[in-house]
Amino acid sequence: MITAAALAGWSTEAMPQGLPLPVIPEELTEPAERADYLLAHFWDGFRSRVIEEGELAEFLSVFPHATEEGKKLGAGKLVAIVDAQGEESVLRMEELIEGYLLDWRSPVRCDAAYLAFADAMMEAGWPGGETTAYLREMVMRTPVGAIAPDFRFISDDGEALSFRETAAGVRCVLLFHDPDCGECRELIGKMREDAALAALIAAGKLRVVAVRMPGEEENREGTIGGIPLTRHHLPGGSEVLPEGWTGGCATEGWISGCAVEDLGESLYAIPAFPALYLVSPEGRVELKDASWEEVASVMTRKQN
Repeated sequence: MITAAALAGWSTEAMPQGLPLPVIPEELTEPAERADYLLAHFWDGFRSRVIEEGELAEFLSVFPHATEEGKKLGAGKLVAIVDAQGEESVLRMEELIEGYLLDWRSPVRCDAAYLAFADAMMEAGWPGGETTAYLREMVMRTPVGAIAPDFRFISDDGEALSFRETAAGVRCVLLFHDPDCGECRELIGKMREDAALAALIAAGKLRVVAVRMPGEEENREGTIGGIPLTRHHLPGGSEVLPEGWTGGCATEGWISGCAVEDLGESLYAIPAFPALYLVSPEGRVELKDASWEEVASVMTRKQN
């Protein structure tokens, strides 16, 4: 992106949309300093009009390189500009910011940037405050580097298992999915075809734990009519999961006293299915709600 060139010290007169980029002072040599300056002055040449998505994407691409203070200042600047344009612009920008910063498919996804924007949007009293507060809390849940919370689930063989015990001492791919979800089936298909993943599992260097939510016919104790769940009861069970995976059904114990269908109260951030986590052998979150490409890249690099 053009802003990457600016951070590297290259010069560019303007983005394709016509917004002139600020000239970063030569004395600012550190990437974080340059990023902070860009965020603070990115919109200096802006004139009142609709902000183009391309401009927004360029702006957001700077955030991962900036300091926390730089992120807060940059988010505040954009929120102030949009706030002055009226409710239609505000509603549009709320949606764009959520999509660009939280969707795992976005090239500029950045949890830290969303936190800065969430604070600025709520302080400005934007109409989506309740949703923003919920998403903010979701972003802060189970951050990268934190110990992955333990939970219990019923395996496809009907055995009550603990995630921490199942994943102890080995890197683990943790998948939250729904058997009726098309994207979940597509993801499982990609993972099934990944030869490197299969080799790591076969060598005992990696585990995959795929946890699904119980269906209407199943209760939170992992039983049907008091009979433990088995693979024969589970249309989304082991028969659809690749060999070597640990599949199972969530029970009430995997969250803190809340209904399993209430994802908003879960221990893990699960904005939608599927949700992928990578957990280190020490039990720490290495990636959260990530794409399979991200997981595969980190997984392969750390095994070599």
